[in-house]
Amino acid sequence: MRELSSANKISSGTIVITHEQKKGKGLRGNQWLSKPGMNLTFSFFIDDLNLDTQQTFIFSEFIALTLFDFFENLQIPVKIKWPNDIYHKDSKIAGILIENQIKNNEIKSSIVGIGVNVNQVDFGRLNATSIKKITQTFYPMEDILEKYISSFNQLSSLFHQKENIKQKYLEHLYRFNEWHPYKDLIRERIIQGKIIDVENEGNLVVKTKDKEILRFDLKEIEFVI
Repeated sequence: MRELSSANKISSGTIVITHEQKKGKGLRGNQWLSKPGMNLTFSFFIDDLNLDTQQTFIFSEFIALTLFDFFENLQIPVKIKWPNDIYHKDSKIAGILIENQIKNNEIKSSIVGIGVNVNQVDFGRLNATSIKKITQTFYPMEDILEKYISSFNQLSSLFHQKENIKQKYLEHLYRFNEWHPYKDLIRERIIQGKIIDVENEGNLVVKTKDKEILRFDLKEIEFVI
């Protein structure tokens, strides 16, 4: 997708799908594992975004909400785990990776990569689940992709309502306003904390039992499950 967009050979809305992903990657170098033909792994290209770089995380929130809507339509209860994983109960069912193309301090276009666990039921030691594991139903990949596209189109009008995006993201955020243990990687300690906000720049804001207000960037905190 990156090669095609760099060569101006694709238009906005183009989707690239793979049935077997041998070198799948996640956020900040994490690995995404998927058995051949069992899950939906695809990327799509969006052009003419023209977003200020300060709105990077708003775009990430919006994409997470399109996946939330997709699962809601399948009647599978999920939450958005900061920054943009999708969890059913305490297990991961989908992930997002966004690569933005920036010019003159504006996001001009974006490649959105999405992985959805569909028919795979064995994940070994990974903390993961799938649509089939939850519903006991086999889904053709084409049907799942069409359902996601429908959710994306339905929510597209929300994209320019920045405050509504933030509000809905917090409403559906995993562990929001609940006390849970976390590993504070900056201070090398376990804390009992409550997520109270996600800043516009994407930082996670956690209040501890000792009434500290802590802000975490990616790779600075781990969820203890």
